[in-house]
Amino acid sequence: MKWPTLIKQQDSYKNKMKSNSLEKINSYVPNFIRRNFGRKVIAIFFAILVYVKVSNQLGEEQVFQRIPVHVVAQGNIEVMNFKPEFIDVTVKGTKRTVRLTTPTDINIEVSISKEVLKHNNFNINKSFIINLNENNALLPSGLTLIKLSPNNITVHCDKQITKTVPVYPVFKGSPPLDYARGDIKVIPQSVSLTGPQTILNDISSISTKPIFLDQTTVDDFQVERHMQLTDDKTLISPNTVQVKVEIYKTMGTRVFENIPVNILLGKNNTYFNSKLIANKVNITVRGTKSHLEILTRNDLIAFVDVANYNKPGIYQVKVDCWLNDSSIKVKFIEPAILNVELARSLPTSTKD
Repeated sequence: MKWPTLIKQQDSYKNKMKSNSLEKINSYVPNFIRRNFGRKVIAIFFAILVYVKVSNQLGEEQVFQRIPVHVVAQGNIEVMNFKPEFIDVTVKGTKRTVRLTTPTDINIEVSISKEVLKHNNFNINKSFIINLNENNALLPSGLTLIKLSPNNITVHCDKQITKTVPVYPVFKGSPPLDYARGDIKVIPQSVSLTGPQTILNDISSISTKPIFLDQTTVDDFQVERHMQLTDDKTLISPNTVQVKVEIYKTMGTRVFENIPVNILLGKNNTYFNSKLIANKVNITVRGTKSHLEILTRNDLIAFVDVANYNKPGIYQVKVDCWLNDSSIKVKFIEPAILNVELARSLPTSTKD
């Protein structure tokens, strides 16, 4: 047998087996399915497309809760407060669009214009109600607003004004002992405040944030400080000032009364008897506080010097004072001059 004839017989056998298999499979498929099968497949395909399209057009609703409300005032109007600050927003769109939307994609904005204030008979002491609608809702493309809950807010507004007030520095702590804060210079001396009228009407000055003093503060210095204002609705211009602070050494006085006065005699008057007609004085000293506090009466030695007097008589002699602490100076001695009597002493008798 020739090879071409053999190959043809094998192909015929394979086709026959394949045909028998298909006939066997078709025997299990009902006739109503086998009839016009291709058309039915095409019909099912288009039915699926129509379903998807209709399903997308019908869409679905979604409620986004606690969406923040943004209230913006125009012109010289200040929004003091409003309620509620959050609302629920119900939207509708395709399933895909809705599912891809997050709460941050939705914005609720309310603009307070002069027309809105006029329509609501604006009064700085009275709140008014603004109704919310689709114009206040900024939604992603493909979403439709269904409902806002609640659908209105209560707003309290005020007029915005500007005024100039002086600046006063605030200090915390203190310099070390014997030092004090002197002259203070603020640059600039005043600032401008812009904010709600009802708040600024009660403000006549403004303070800086604290300037700290401690045990190391012994020299003049200059610092920059921001303003201290608890109201976050008020703008300050400029917001910082320069503060120059003088630090000086403190000096005080102290009076010691009835200090006894000593007489200093020299070689020329050792043969004289000396006598003070008044022998006590009041002494006023000046020095640093720390040194004055520890000074005692025994530290003061008052005296009159008659060393250069060599004749009997009554002399007016200036009173002086000696101190062991060089940081303390004598300011006053009262009386400043005392009468000193010098009398020649009698010779001492001797026995033979």
